[in-house]
Amino acid sequence: MRPSAYPWSRAVWTSAIALATAAGSLMLGPQPDAGEVPGAVTGAMVISLATLPLLVKGRIPERWLPGGRLWITAAKWSRLILLPLLLMALMAPPGTVRDVAGVHRWLLPSPGAWPSLGLTALGVGLWCLMQWRFRPPRLFRMLGRSRRVSLVLTESAQHILHNGVPEEFYYRLLLQSWLVQHLPWPLLGVLASALLFGLVHLLWAGPRSRLHALLDAVLVQAPLGLMLGCAWLSSTWLPGVAALHAAIDTVVTLDQGAAQALARRARRKAQGPKEVRV
Repeated sequence: MRPSAYPWSRAVWTSAIALATAAGSLMLGPQPDAGEVPGAVTGAMVISLATLPLLVKGRIPERWLPGGRLWITAAKWSRLILLPLLLMALMAPPGTVRDVAGVHRWLLPSPGAWPSLGLTALGVGLWCLMQWRFRPPRLFRMLGRSRRVSLVLTESAQHILHNGVPEEFYYRLLLQSWLVQHLPWPLLGVLASALLFGLVHLLWAGPRSRLHALLDAVLVQAPLGLMLGCAWLSSTWLPGVAALHAAIDTVVTLDQGAAQALARRARRKAQGPKEVRV
């Protein structure tokens, strides 16, 4: 794909929405408590694990694994949640795993975090409306009502389990928390984690050119990671931030599916009716 074919308009409005939402989230949310983040040993372990996605290409064909996507999701949970907790149990001081993974850290949002979370939800909703570009509604008209509801619920559940929970646990609860504690300003930790979050998406660039994929990682994925990172910084609420993450991925999947379905429909219409031989 030629560099000129890159969708600059999508990058511009994505960055604008994400940066405005992140700035508002920081102003409305409570200040982070540096005493609640992982210690130095945990941070060193997390930084070393951050290189794993760069070494593992992450392109295991689903046909190689029984259950397909289910096993890939299980592998993702093992790499991003279970393996870090296991290494913390082996390397970190006693109680670190309890302090990091205990339900008191992430089951409920921080006091005063609702304005920030509400603003982030509005930002995610606006981004989703822009991303749809009226294609999923056209796709929905091609489906029955029951299939419509089933499609949205199925995709949402898959993205919460496959992307939302494991990625937010790793990139926000572990990595970003450590960076916020050890860098001079909290915002630097959020920016660094968001940039790494965006660059990891280069592993799933698909048939796009490298330049196209790099621009998308820096101008689309990283700003979205920054928006989610600021929501985490002010709330430390894993279920809420994971749900926002899953909403973004669900809309992207529906948008891609709609584009493919409409393209197939256009090709069939262009080919015309098939001749019937007598």
